[in-house]
Amino acid sequence: MDAVILPTLPRPVAGAPLESLPQEILYQIFEDLAFDDLARLSRCSKSLRPRLLLAMLAYKEPCRHNRQQEVSVPPLTVAIYTRMPERVKAAIAEGALVDPGYLTRPATSPSHEEARPLYEKPWYVPVCAAARCIGKSAGLAEQDRSVLEIMSLCLEHGGDINLNVPIGRKEIRFTTPLLMFLDALDGRAWAGAAAGADASASALITSLKYLLDHGADPLEPSHPSLFDSLVFEDPLGRYNEEPTEEEPWWFPADPPADMLLGRWGVEHLANPAFALAIKMLLTHPSVSADRAARTLARACAQPGARALTAEWQGLVDALIEHFAAAGKLDELLYVFVVRTGTCPMLDNTVSCYNGCRHEVGDGARATVRLLLGAGADVNWMWPDDQVDWTHNHEQHEFKGPYVDEEEAYGPTALHVICQWINRRTWSHHPTVLTESPVEIRKYVIGKERLGFVRFLLEECGADPDLLFERHNVPFHFSSGLYHNGYDEDREQDGKALLELLEKHCLSPGPAKK
Repeated sequence: MDAVILPTLPRPVAGAPLESLPQEILYQIFEDLAFDDLARLSRCSKSLRPRLLLAMLAYKEPCRHNRQQEVSVPPLTVAIYTRMPERVKAAIAEGALVDPGYLTRPATSPSHEEARPLYEKPWYVPVCAAARCIGKSAGLAEQDRSVLEIMSLCLEHGGDINLNVPIGRKEIRFTTPLLMFLDALDGRAWAGAAAGADASASALITSLKYLLDHGADPLEPSHPSLFDSLVFEDPLGRYNEEPTEEEPWWFPADPPADMLLGRWGVEHLANPAFALAIKMLLTHPSVSADRAARTLARACAQPGARALTAEWQGLVDALIEHFAAAGKLDELLYVFVVRTGTCPMLDNTVSCYNGCRHEVGDGARATVRLLLGAGADVNWMWPDDQVDWTHNHEQHEFKGPYVDEEEAYGPTALHVICQWINRRTWSHHPTVLTESPVEIRKYVIGKERLGFVRFLLEECGADPDLLFERHNVPFHFSSGLYHNGYDEDREQDGKALLELLEKHCLSPGPAKK
């Protein structure tokens, strides 16, 4: 067997054949090696037998990530980072764990120091390691088939391609192998994918298609139950308290498309490979019109989306074609209008104490025009059976309000926007509800929101006379105008918005059925 020489090895055995060393000495030598050294050791000698590699790594036991922290590094992970399928096969044959269950969430402990993950990214999880290797090889001129073969081996032997893994130190979030793959893509990978004549044939797009075809879910990672762990101190160290809906022990994670658009910006749609990747993620069968509209609204709130571009129009046209075929075009417009008129960041913001000030640029208005031009109805009403109207926001108790038997539909988008302005907590409407409802001190109407409502009324044909719960839009708005107390700016903007709504009503003033 070839001699392996590493600077980190003790001098007495630096040049000795590894197979000649006793097992106890091997354990002692590799106890202090960092993970990078272990992976490097595995690559540097082609004659190193996988069986010996497993023995050196103390099979099924954690090895040391660095000299300060202990992190569980399964032997299979080290074999994966060699990018040699034969070593992965041998490791699995030796009984290496493909999907270790104890790595799916932070350890439950009364001590928050022990409960915090000791890592930033789950590079140690075999399936995530394989996804990261695929991402790192996506920038190559030709597809590295070995990394795809390694992922296939992991999945064939029980690996979960949608495994939710905690990441972070202070703000605990969850990630998936698909997000790990996308996170590994750098500027060189995107540039290389766009350099060829056909972006769809690039290694990057081929890799993404492989993951999606093998079951990767392009939705945000699922969050565990709030009480899925023992009571421990708040990860932010603020106070020692049991997690609640308002103060969970995890933070919301972005879906894959949102993560890419947030990291690279809407302007990166000029890259054909990037634009194709976003289309693939948003037109996936598991992505609803609701979810796609939220992504569009959030992207339109970026500074780079103030004006309509050909690339953005191409993305919207692709979504129109996809959701029109599914009969979901009205829902796509509805949720986009609600999100743009309320708070595009609501899914991804734990608290929004600035009153949700978000600019509405020409890109958002142009998107609404494109959807209307495709046949979407701005006055479409959300089906009433999908709305929870049993919760009283004022008294925080469940009641059964009067429901008109003849009223089979919920509110229009304009109803929801005006109701949202007058609430201190998130509405239970499905287009507004988040998984962790958080109180807002004061919603700000502002010129941007006022201008968007004017756009809906004057250019899009939104009808404020339509009734919901026996009342029109002006009534729903004026009934809670001062719910959060008197404010001069809010009073002026509120009067202006009320006048605007009544101006477009057939019968001025709040109407009843």
